[in-house]
Amino acid sequence: ILDLPYLFTGTEDNLKKALAGEAVQMVISRNWIADMSAWHDGNPAALLQDAAGLGLQLWDLYGKYKNSQGANDAGFRTEESGNVGLAVGEVIAITGCRSDQTSADVGNVSGHFDLQP
Repeated sequence: ILDLPYLFTGTEDNLKKALAGEAVQMVISRNWIADMSAWHDGNPAALLQDAAGLGLQLWDLYGKYKNSQGANDAGFRTEESGNVGLAVGEVIAITGCRSDQTSADVGNVSGHFDLQP
């Protein structure tokens, strides 16, 4: 666990783009055509459920945006109790190699260890 005195929330432009992308994904992930078809057939429940769910998700997204305000130009904000646990980005580390591969710094592994195919 990294416990740094600063929290990276991203620059304001990067944050707005990320949250806008998340909002677009929320909107297009709903089946609005089926909802409108059900509404037309006299069953408004699906459309109302999707609209209410989308509203709650957008409200949560707005909360994330408000919680990330106050970062400097580099996108860092001093760690405070109000932003503990707030994370806007994801970090993915891909390490290692497949079983039939070797690390580049080892060299000729088969010759060095007398490995048989």
